[in-house]
Amino acid sequence: MPILSCDLVTNEDVKSWKGLHLLNCPPSLCSSKARLCLKELGLPYTSHIVNLHRGDNFSEWFLGINPRGLVPTLVDDGRVIIETKDIIEYLDCKPGVRRHLVGDKTGSEAKELAAESSMHGHVRNLTFAFLLPPGKAKKPERYFENMRTAALREPENIVGMSIEENVEFYRTYDSEGGTINETILKVSLLALNYNFKKLNARFCAAPQDAWMSGAEEPNAVDIAWFCTVNRAVLCGYPLRYCHPNLADWFVRACERWPEEARSPVPKFVSYMLDACMSVRGTKLSSYLPGAEPSSPITRNILTVCALSAGGVVIGATVWMVGKGIKNLIK
Repeated sequence: MPILSCDLVTNEDVKSWKGLHLLNCPPSLCSSKARLCLKELGLPYTSHIVNLHRGDNFSEWFLGINPRGLVPTLVDDGRVIIETKDIIEYLDCKPGVRRHLVGDKTGSEAKELAAESSMHGHVRNLTFAFLLPPGKAKKPERYFENMRTAALREPENIVGMSIEENVEFYRTYDSEGGTINETILKVSLLALNYNFKKLNARFCAAPQDAWMSGAEEPNAVDIAWFCTVNRAVLCGYPLRYCHPNLADWFVRACERWPEEARSPVPKFVSYMLDACMSVRGTKLSSYLPGAEPSSPITRNILTVCALSAGGVVIGATVWMVGKGIKNLIK
């Protein structure tokens, strides 16, 4: 059922909320899908930020709303909807929407959304390997205890990864020293590359300004794949080199949704990570057969720029700390 049954919602506060409320996390891909759907449908809503890194999604307060401990979670006049697919379909059916994003809920469109949804685990692998510093997503033991508590409340007939599967993922990530296994990375990249090739072929004969459905405006399939492609590009996927037609579509999507195209990681951190991976030869393109080879000159320039930026940040921090100590002495 799209709407969570009342007995699973133990947080009494949200039952009195009026209007649309979205509990979400800015870096979350699924949260991005829900925000874009709300924007395209022209529906006003109140945003509630849930800090996933801090583990707020496994707090007693949040689990009282969503027993799975996942974002996004939609609350509409006290009614709770917890799965991204259900959230999108629920919003699409609300009275007063500007237009509809979901057309065919059982045919080709549904299959395309399912195909994109199956990429979620692969995208997470890329994010942890190429976008976050090593070990950044490691979890304390308290986090796993909270996840085990949440698993006891998890509804039946869930869609996607169960809490136990998520626990297993983070346990493996921690045991690997805060990194993703190379074999797993290659599998994830092959899966994304296969789907990107299919999407690229679709635009070969399409009009230059066409969206996924061939219509003049994007639909739910465009939104879903935009979030996945955007994350892959932020991780260093050579989209323009490998899939030029899909890259043209992506440029149009970025122009329409610039607020969701930003990296969740500060630029200077991204530059330093890119420099380190360039030196070690572990950039994303090095795992992708037939990808554009990186230029040694480009690698050297990136390395110098990144290290210089890092030096400036460290120097400024030392200077500020020193100045603060002097003021204390005075």
